Amino acid sequence: QWSNGIDETTNLNNGAYTAIPIFTDSEPSNFSAEFTKNSRTQVQVNFTGAILMWANVGMQSSGTRVMITARAYKNSVGVGPLGNACYIRNSGSGDSESASIISPSFYNVTSGDTLEIRTIRTTTTTSTTTFYGANQNFVTIMRVA
Repeated sequence: QWSNGIDETTNLNNGAYTAIPIFTDSEPSNFSAEFTKNSRTQVQVNFTGAILMWANVGMQSSGTRVMITARAYKNSVGVGPLGNACYIRNSGSGDSESASIISPSFYNVTSGDTLEIRTIRTTTTTSTTTFYGANQNFVTIMRVA
């Protein structure tokens, strides 16, 4: 079920914290998630068991070329390989759009663990790169029986 009370109005580029819609088979109160300006999707886990996380990080490029990838972290330690990198190029006629997708699996997750998706951006020109609105950035979490 989708959790309630999520603020989808804040533009993620202004440094404010914005919650992400979450789907899970447990209660929404069992975790929290938010995007931060430092390109991390952080999830606080309050139940025990293995979970799968899927993240779609939508990005927009304005006058720049961007390589984006992502990696999963558990308690600030890298888990698994980097996600697939997506190359974004702006033609000069308008904004270009793409996404970085990563599908990490977390095992031996216990209450209080912090799971993160950290996106990595490399720009080849000096310009701006922004996240979309929160309704287009989301993380899916499932508890594994």
